[in-house]
Amino acid sequence: MVQLSIESGNERIKQICNLLELDNDKIINWLRYKNLTKTPAELSPQQVDELVLWLISQWATQQGIIQLDIATKSYLKYVTPLINQECSELQAIKQWMLHVTTKTALQSI
Repeated sequence: MVQLSIESGNERIKQICNLLELDNDKIINWLRYKNLTKTPAELSPQQVDELVLWLISQWATQQGIIQLDIATKSYLKYVTPLINQECSELQAIKQWMLHVTTKTALQSI
């Protein structure tokens, strides 16, 4: 998973949801699915990473990627190396999103 030094998991989740244009209902659904009574601000770093992966898989599903494991593998394949090269997480996700939308558009032609 991607370990980052963003001030809080809550802020990280908020920024990623805004980037992916996902509403808070996705977060609430994930918390319920995990039987968590915590708010995003109270999640452990591992839980935040898990939520981020779930959020990106939700976005990828909206883009036409049916299998969630493919979305997760793609995300980890493209985003992690970019972050390791000192790219910000949000910038790396933007690049991954462009990759996914381009690849999906090419497959539909």
